[in-house]
Amino acid sequence: MRMKYHEVERGRVFILKLEDGDLVKQSIEGFAKEHGIVNGFYTAEGNVAAGSSFVVGLCDAKEGHYDPLVYRLENNSEFFGVGTVASDCISGQPIIHMHGSVGRNGQAVTGCFRESVRVWMTMEVILEELLGDNICRRYDPVHGIRELDISD
Repeated sequence: MRMKYHEVERGRVFILKLEDGDLVKQSIEGFAKEHGIVNGFYTAEGNVAAGSSFVVGLCDAKEGHYDPLVYRLENNSEFFGVGTVASDCISGQPIIHMHGSVGRNGQAVTGCFRESVRVWMTMEVILEELLGDNICRRYDPVHGIRELDISD
């Protein structure tokens, strides 16, 4: 197995302010779609609401499939994360992949933020467009993720 890479160039840069109750994944993906962002990179900082959940690992494989370990926040928490945007290889819709950490009162947890992360109070996102071809997200049914696909 070898590492794959593809050179890209910088495009537009946006600053987003997500507000109380906004869903992080849906907000960033919706903005990317609305503004024609096919590939990108972003940082996000702010607060996430109690009840938000994210993946903190994978269980041992059962019948060739890995079930995610899900962590649910009991309290509103501080947040910092980074992520990428890449379009789905089939539909062309922008899909994010974000990892980050939440913390409260000296306790921190790190994981992959998926569908159900909701903003508490506010969150700031700096989204930078990356220009280039041959990059997309392809669904991996074994791990249950849309992994980055870089074609030569």
